[in-house]
Amino acid sequence: ALSTTIQNPLIHSKDFYADAYDGKRIPGESRYTVVPKIEFDLPKNTMLWYSVKIQGDYFSDPSNDKTLNYFPSSQIHNCGAVWKILKSAELYCKVENLSNLQNFDAFGHPVPGRMIIAGIQYSVAPKQ
Repeated sequence: ALSTTIQNPLIHSKDFYADAYDGKRIPGESRYTVVPKIEFDLPKNTMLWYSVKIQGDYFSDPSNDKTLNYFPSSQIHNCGAVWKILKSAELYCKVENLSNLQNFDAFGHPVPGRMIIAGIQYSVAPKQ
């Protein structure tokens, strides 16, 4: 599966107070985001996957001042495994942010580094 978003988010305003920001990039929105994902089906109801989120640089405020609130582009690597244990249940384990890269949300707050997540997903309507 491949998911791709390419955008050029700019502020277009006719508001008297926002004219200073007209034509600047929208805070918290990167210029581009690309998320390719590859999946490998293995025997015994097992699937392995790998993805990378490639995100362009962004600003967390409307002034777009590179000396304040500027965040460079980043690549977040993720991987996981899924085991189908019943017709309606899957056991999964995944690692997000494999390289433990320091990353930030749209408001400039730090987000967790590497995360290991495991669980069981149950579906009321089983997959065929």
